[in-house]
Amino acid sequence: MKKQLLMVSIAVLLCVSGLSGCVEPNKQTTTPDDTDGDGLSNEQEALLGTNVTNPDSDGDGVYDFFETDNGTAVDTDGDGVIDVLDDDDDGDSVPTADEHPDDNGDGNPAGALDTDGDGIPDYLDDDDDDDGILTMVEEAYGVTYGADVDDDGLLNYRDTDSDNDSKLDSEEGTGDSDGDGVPDFLDSNDSDGPLGDLDDDGATNEEEGYSDPNPPDTDGDGTPDYLDPGTGGDSGGSSTEQERFIGSWHNVENEGEHWIFYSDGTQKYTLVVTDNPPGEPYVAELWFDYTVDDGLLCQLAWSNYGGIPSCYGYEFSEDDTVVTLFDNGAVMLSLTKD
Repeated sequence: MKKQLLMVSIAVLLCVSGLSGCVEPNKQTTTPDDTDGDGLSNEQEALLGTNVTNPDSDGDGVYDFFETDNGTAVDTDGDGVIDVLDDDDDGDSVPTADEHPDDNGDGNPAGALDTDGDGIPDYLDDDDDDDGILTMVEEAYGVTYGADVDDDGLLNYRDTDSDNDSKLDSEEGTGDSDGDGVPDFLDSNDSDGPLGDLDDDGATNEEEGYSDPNPPDTDGDGTPDYLDPGTGGDSGGSSTEQERFIGSWHNVENEGEHWIFYSDGTQKYTLVVTDNPPGEPYVAELWFDYTVDDGLLCQLAWSNYGGIPSCYGYEFSEDDTVVTLFDNGAVMLSLTKD
């Protein structure tokens, strides 16, 4: 497909540059030998089976000349219907006309939309956002779960993070890790189904009775087991290190700085900044994934997902209401539980 596209592009470049002696299709210069002025002779169109009186035989917005290799038939998706007569050239279930092949309406696809910037315009690309999930697959899921799951204005097949959970679709794929019936790339919470683990304690939600009308609360602390990292898995019902962090904290040195640790292994960091001179407060929010292991609190910023975690040593007060974080042994800050 790419080779054919390259050959067509070269032919178009030569034609538009006036170097090949062919007619510029967008000017629609009609002649006795080219009735519709699309750059293909009537004889060529007869061989192709196209309409000699219509420069865009399949009505997809791209003139016939540009859908051939200088008059030779091209079948991008190999479906047996040549592009010049095919209303879905790449066979991705999205009509060519809907993939912005020619927004200025001159029949020339030189400025066609290329979402992933791979040099292949969307109307000839079967994976428009290059996330490893074919456009036709994303379109099919869209019928059930919504064409734009995160409502960001980008259709799923043009969005590299369709559910806006900070994890790329290429990483999440079409699997369903928590068993809730929603594929991971469209599921903003991959831990809330029966096979997930909301409290990250090693036991699945189903194992901890999340679907029960009255879910068990083994340690009687008011938090059901499936949300309580102190129960299930290998914890034996005792408090875990991660459980000590869960909650809202503020920086002792900076009252405007808040850290909130959640039981699903995510953390919200909020910093309230006031203008100088004083004005409306501005809230800066960042989200992290975090783990607590071997005496280290490790965070992974959503904006650098897949990068190297930042890890800090920590020490709790006797009543667990203050935690001090260390960076390479030096005190970084102290947090007080709200």
